[in-house]
Amino acid sequence: MRGSTATTPNSQNDRRLSGADVPGASPAHRQRNNRLKLRASSRLPGWLQLAQVYSIAVLIIYSWTILWFFWKLPTWQIFLTTGEILRVLAFSLATNMVESLVLLCIPVLLALILPRTWFSDVFVARGASLTMTGLAYLMFLGDQLKFQGAFPSTALEPWLLALPLGALALIVYLVGKIALFRRMVESLADRATIFLFVMPPLSVISLLVVLVGLTT
Repeated sequence: MRGSTATTPNSQNDRRLSGADVPGASPAHRQRNNRLKLRASSRLPGWLQLAQVYSIAVLIIYSWTILWFFWKLPTWQIFLTTGEILRVLAFSLATNMVESLVLLCIPVLLALILPRTWFSDVFVARGASLTMTGLAYLMFLGDQLKFQGAFPSTALEPWLLALPLGALALIVYLVGKIALFRRMVESLADRATIFLFVMPPLSVISLLVVLVGLTT
């Protein structure tokens, strides 16, 4: 009878891991996890804020692609068929969707890492300004490096990295700090959400066209 009530080492370990031997250990662990989740979720922007910042990326990236497409169109009409031109456009729009989503991850990551008062509390203003200035810098850098012969010397110039990055950080800070700039950027981001009803659906259709073209 005495042997039937004895506990084995394995059962004791199971009870210890489940928290049965330590009253209140499991609820405390759950509370700690809940606090961590709440802290992380409180830093995450809402869906409307994400849409507003994403719309700025969509506005700039897709506008640049459409401008580039019509700039190249007269030349393509000489040696490409209509179907080939449409496939180029479909591939470009599908790529734009991926680029804009990847770009959106940068302000979201900053909202999670930085203190709330630095970024999360003014996510739309600073996220949108970061997107605009960052894309402007990338366009400028791409224009500087468009000629392959100038690439080695141009890429080594320190001011191409230090000065624009410093200006970018200053602009993002001022937009979040000065109420007038913040309202202007937030208003622009809010108005730009209209493009989300057009461009992302076109990108989804374009992605399907590209996938079908790869499989056929």
